[in-house]
Amino acid sequence: MQKTITRFSAAFAALLAVGFAAPCRAQAVHDKGSAPHGGTVAKTARYQFEVVFRSDGLSVYPSAPGRGPIDVARLTGTATFTVPGASRPSAYRLATQPAAAGKAAEALAVAVDLSKVQATGAEVSFEVSGLPDPAERVATFIVPFATGDRGSVAFNSATKSDQKAIAAQKVCPVSREELGSMGTPIKAARGGSTTFLCCAECEKKVLADPDKFLPAAITSSKATKADEKAVAAQKVCPVSGEELDSMGGPIKVSRGGRSVFLCCAACLKKVQADPDKYLGTAPGTGASGGPRGR
Repeated sequence: MQKTITRFSAAFAALLAVGFAAPCRAQAVHDKGSAPHGGTVAKTARYQFEVVFRSDGLSVYPSAPGRGPIDVARLTGTATFTVPGASRPSAYRLATQPAAAGKAAEALAVAVDLSKVQATGAEVSFEVSGLPDPAERVATFIVPFATGDRGSVAFNSATKSDQKAIAAQKVCPVSREELGSMGTPIKAARGGSTTFLCCAECEKKVLADPDKFLPAAITSSKATKADEKAVAAQKVCPVSGEELDSMGGPIKVSRGGRSVFLCCAACLKKVQADPDKYLGTAPGTGASGGPRGR
């Protein structure tokens, strides 16, 4: 009998270790370079994920230690909110976050109103699938919900993984000097938006007017039932002029606190190319309450 119990205990322990491993929880980050977007970092066995919460959604930036950012084009994921007092968790699908012109997509994101979510005790469970390492194709981790100071700007020295983005941007938006002409460029990040500066002196002007140099990132997702009234009020796509339901269901595009609905993915590209034209004047949807499951 003792021998049987011993064998069962060993097998059960192995099952717990392999089959029921708990999701990794976010770690406190003291190295600013570990969170270049000013978010919260969670580490799994082979990856690192920086999560940035905003009033209009969230972004997840995956990377591999020693190898830099991961191509998010083939990744999918979900974010599940657990809020004290809520009757059930709310789950959202993550999609590739559109990148600025000349920059590669580096985040998964979802557009959802988070302005009224109770921060105390709330947490978000993530699952990211399609990762390149065969030993960890799917990563799960938990991050406490905290929007933090949305106006804060993080400054870090640019790295090798930023070279393509620097080459595409070419000049500092503050001084108009060529990037690299005054040493290693500085990467300025605010939420999901980034830009590169030529020197530390330019940091002061970015801090003085962050909205000018680091506008909120653009996020997109399929419209949900919670958006029905806003879709009905807008009626037509601002890009094509077609009815919003004419091409398979509206797409919700958001930047900062403003949102607009489009008829199709082709129109999304035009909004990404000229966001000020469509998100600067398009009617916002307004607050829609806390996050709601799809």
